[in-house]
Amino acid sequence: MPAPVLTAPPANTRPALAPAGARGLVEQAVVAGALAAAGPETLLRTHIPQPDGSVRLYAAWTDGGGPLADRIDRIADSVAGSGPLLVVAYAA
Repeated sequence: MPAPVLTAPPANTRPALAPAGARGLVEQAVVAGALAAAGPETLLRTHIPQPDGSVRLYAAWTDGGGPLADRIDRIADSVAGSGPLLVVAYAA
């Protein structure tokens, strides 16, 4: 399923049900829901548009992703300086 792409910048007006105060808890709940729905060993990046037109990025691994990332880092470190490196990781 392709990721949706904004074709126009978001409006600077707030929807009626937008939180009036800090948005952090709502954003974190959205990210937690996306992480729960994703498969294991997945790097999930969530881009959340802000009212001022900027975008807040959340990046997190799902279950098993930490050890996978560590393994990729060790492989990259072991071949550092040997030229271009392509590391392909497959989810279990």
